[in-house]
Amino acid sequence: MYFTLLYFVKTDYSLVNQIMAFRQIESCRRRLDQRILSMKILDEKVPIKENLAFSLKRYWYLWLILLVTILFDYLSTAEFVSKYGIKAEANLITRFMMHTFGHDTGNMMGKLLQILSVICMACLSRRIGNFFLLFVIIINSWATIVNSIS
Repeated sequence: MYFTLLYFVKTDYSLVNQIMAFRQIESCRRRLDQRILSMKILDEKVPIKENLAFSLKRYWYLWLILLVTILFDYLSTAEFVSKYGIKAEANLITRFMMHTFGHDTGNMMGKLLQILSVICMACLSRRIGNFFLLFVIIINSWATIVNSIS
């Protein structure tokens, strides 16, 4: 009976340790989430999650247009590069990706980097991010037109 009671106390103690460790992990996770979801840049707090949610909610039509223009730019760039080769591509990052990973994969990675850059700008600033979103839409539309004319 003494051993059973001792075992129960030992097990209960390890359970308490596990609960305390779990609480510490949860506390660290919450602090990390707070640091990731809001940054401090030049002593100004930047609410990353709120900025992106604001942009997606208020300018959802621009995000949809962005995806459509990126798709058209991807297709026109693939056609353009198949005709004239990689050296004719004007976007240096996409050209580098195409040299490194091949035509289709490099083109896709270049477009994913465009989307990622727009998301990062929208997270950092509500005003500048949305202007950048509009700017990338115009650039992609222009690239589609130029690739289609050639």
